[in-house]
Amino acid sequence: MHRCLYISEILSLVCDNVLEENGYTPGLRTLAGVARTCRAFSDPALDLLWRSRSSIAPLIRVMPDDLWMECESLQQGRRVKVIKYRRALEDSDWSRFEYYGSKIRDLTQFSYFALNYFEEVVHEDVFMAITGYRPVRTILPKLRQVALELDYPHLAPAIPFYQCILGPSIRSLTMSGTEEEKLPASLLLSIPRLCPNISTLHISSAVDLDPENHSALYRSLCRLRNLRYVDVVSSPGPTEEAVLHLSQLISLKSFKSIVISSSQASSFTTQGGCFKNLQDFSFEVNNWDIATQVMKGMHSSFVTLSICVNGKEGPNTLAAFRKFMSSFHGHPALSSILSLKIAGHVTIPKPRTMNTRSFSESMKMLSSFTSLQDLTVNIPSLSHLDDSWLSAAAANWPHLRSLILRGKENPKMTLEGLIPVLKHCPDLNDLDVTAFWKPFQLRLLEGICNTEIRYINVWKSKIESPIAVFRCLTTMFPKLRMVCYDEDEADWGELNEMFEQCAAYVD
Repeated sequence: MHRCLYISEILSLVCDNVLEENGYTPGLRTLAGVARTCRAFSDPALDLLWRSRSSIAPLIRVMPDDLWMECESLQQGRRVKVIKYRRALEDSDWSRFEYYGSKIRDLTQFSYFALNYFEEVVHEDVFMAITGYRPVRTILPKLRQVALELDYPHLAPAIPFYQCILGPSIRSLTMSGTEEEKLPASLLLSIPRLCPNISTLHISSAVDLDPENHSALYRSLCRLRNLRYVDVVSSPGPTEEAVLHLSQLISLKSFKSIVISSSQASSFTTQGGCFKNLQDFSFEVNNWDIATQVMKGMHSSFVTLSICVNGKEGPNTLAAFRKFMSSFHGHPALSSILSLKIAGHVTIPKPRTMNTRSFSESMKMLSSFTSLQDLTVNIPSLSHLDDSWLSAAAANWPHLRSLILRGKENPKMTLEGLIPVLKHCPDLNDLDVTAFWKPFQLRLLEGICNTEIRYINVWKSKIESPIAVFRCLTTMFPKLRMVCYDEDEADWGELNEMFEQCAAYVD
């Protein structure tokens, strides 16, 4: 055997390359063959094969054949394979289970895979048997990431016995509740005890948390001391105690998807060294006034910032929006933000001409974010902005890669208005701008084009003269292959037919 094959790092690199070069599923088959045929590669190949699992079913299958059985079950209208135990566990059953279980680092149980790929799932009685076995053991001692969807077949009934899965090695935990399967308070309360070293916590609930679960979630969060990334998609928002706890964590880098009420806004402040190292911040509020209060309090050098104003409580007035945009004056994030997302509604009152000008002036604040790489603004009133606004703004975004500006019908921006974007944003590779797509004179391009973009979205956009627009687009974006539209208009379909014919000719 070549002496290089005695170096474990080289063997691991070879196995990684096999997986990457062949694609995930074919790569797994190749690795399985390598593990069976070459002794030197056996361990590193098996490590990679077992590293990520979508179920512990393969672990049950390596146990003695007389221990388990397989049957079919109907779940959400789909057939799934279910593994059950047919007898009691014995000491001799564990050897192969523990050998392969020690290789698993990532367990992701998503219902989509179980229901659409006919995966094997484990019956809750198996978890009950494993949890009740003495001596108690953590069956996946090196597990670092866990993701659980509670509508995964047979998962919800097994949750009370999941202490055999969760352990101190876990660094990332994701749990998703649905309308049918809610997040259990007992599991939420057990997280700090079972997984005290968690640094990444993602919790989402499709319905509002009831008082018991809301209390359990944030009581648990207050007992976790090593959090770096917190993403909580649920309502109501965090308790004042939880916000205070997180604000004191020097380790906290990301706090996302939280709902902030008017009574909680004052808790979000960087005064006194709070949220000292926070870089990624994402929140939802009921109106622009609350968003203004939060941004005035949170003076951090954010790298990513996402603000959603759901409009459930007024005001959505132009005056409130202007105050919100003014809250960025002198903000340290102006030079640090790489990704910015703003969504909400702004009512433009009469007289429209004067107030549209006022809205446009407020939107000029976006030009001050000079480090932007990704910008998403989803405000219906964007349709009042014209090409001159876009031209002036694009000149300040030399690093921009993604531009998403979604307005409503009858936009004032045009296809010609994208020319300055191509000129000033050479790295642009994602484009979705509500505009009036009408042809322009090609000489205006002055040889400027973008060879990165292959697909363009045209949310709520209009089109005029598809053939002439096609000529403009192919000159602006030589590698463009499709325009994705939301309006069922024949003209958009005609435009895409031309792209299909062009692609077929090139191929």
